[in-house]
Amino acid sequence: MPQDQSAGNAKATRQGFVGTAIRRLFANLVSMQKKSRDHNNLRHLDDRLLKDVGLTKSDIEPYIAAPVMKDFPPRGY
Repeated sequence: MPQDQSAGNAKATRQGFVGTAIRRLFANLVSMQKKSRDHNNLRHLDDRLLKDVGLTKSDIEPYIAAPVMKDFPPRGY
């Protein structure tokens, strides 16, 4: 019986790992989509709108130029 129980625990652990990996992947995809949308929206703001919020094109350029995936952990994390 202990071997059966051990095999069941391994299967549950594997399923938990897969579920966690899928949730993390989905969260990362949603975050990348939001960042991409934010970059696109900022890129299309004109100088008048930027001035209204106290920014210039040069203020937002580093954010726009940064890759969308910059903040994600490396492989094997």
